[in-house]
Amino acid sequence: MYDHDFEMDENYEFNTQLNEMLDQEVEKRLEAKINGYHAAIEREKKAVQVQYDQQKKIRELEQQLKDAEKTFFKQGADQTKRELMGGFKLGDKVWFIRKEYKSVRCEICSGKGQIEVRASEVTEPFKVNCPECKGYSKKSNYEYKVEQGVIHEIKMHTWANEKRFEGTFYIEPTSYKANDSISCNYSSLFHAEEECQQAINDILNPPVPGEK
Repeated sequence: MYDHDFEMDENYEFNTQLNEMLDQEVEKRLEAKINGYHAAIEREKKAVQVQYDQQKKIRELEQQLKDAEKTFFKQGADQTKRELMGGFKLGDKVWFIRKEYKSVRCEICSGKGQIEVRASEVTEPFKVNCPECKGYSKKSNYEYKVEQGVIHEIKMHTWANEKRFEGTFYIEPTSYKANDSISCNYSSLFHAEEECQQAINDILNPPVPGEK
């Protein structure tokens, strides 16, 4: 073995501390760069998300506008149809008057068709046809009922250079069974049961002119 004497570099400690400081500075700057890079990525993500949300909102607003336009035009078309057809349209639930023929025994002749009368010129009573039932022994009568149905067909008629309209409504009864639909005009249809019942009351007890 050889013994050698080495002299200690008088700048050793200074150089070591300097290197450590340089390393720390490099690490600090590198960490700052990395953090800045991540922050930039996060900002970019947020910006992309904001742009996506804005575009999505714009698409939603555009769709709402289109839907509103369709609804507006549909409502306008429905309103026009209703105005042309007395306030009704296809698919409406309506009330109408059901009129049924009914024959009842004549109360004047008690169903005999004839009544016995006397005359001053004739000594014996004789029989004549009942003036109420005309000798038929029964009297024609009608029964009115409030019924409900759905408009399933409408036929429109125009005349006077298409300035006048008239519609025939075909109603599918829902309150009773029927083989055929009921046809009528809009003046015979009602939006509410109470209106229909009032119309029947007016038929059975017509208002006297001049009376309220």
